[in-house]
Amino acid sequence: MNGRPVWLASVSRRDVNGAIIGTANWSKRERKRLTEYLRTDVLGVLGDANVERVFRMNITLCIHRLCTPQEAAWAKSCWTGKEIRDLAGAPIEVLEEKGCLSAPSTRPCLNPGHVIIIPTRPDLWVPRDCGSCASCKARAALE
Repeated sequence: MNGRPVWLASVSRRDVNGAIIGTANWSKRERKRLTEYLRTDVLGVLGDANVERVFRMNITLCIHRLCTPQEAAWAKSCWTGKEIRDLAGAPIEVLEEKGCLSAPSTRPCLNPGHVIIIPTRPDLWVPRDCGSCASCKARAALE
């Protein structure tokens, strides 16, 4: 987040038969409930709760929360000489941001390719950057 390390917490849902329930099919109430679950029960006291971004992929609801300076120093000590960096890819939708800049690199691709994960579930795709929109160009510049 703005070049600083973050915690990532995510949650997904399955129906009674074990099938994934895509985030596009979650109600606003369910998204809100699971966002609060991630904030309180998963992240808890970790990071700076005043600086976070809530977003969704097609399978998971996610929160990036800024690490505290102490947490970032600890994390860096765990990596053997490698710089902490990288992007996991673009979100499908940014739901909430607080205390952080809305940088182009954090926005969804305007024309994503669809990498289908499960052939029988075309709704569960991972976005592949188009490479042409401002968000994709910003992500490419970071890599």
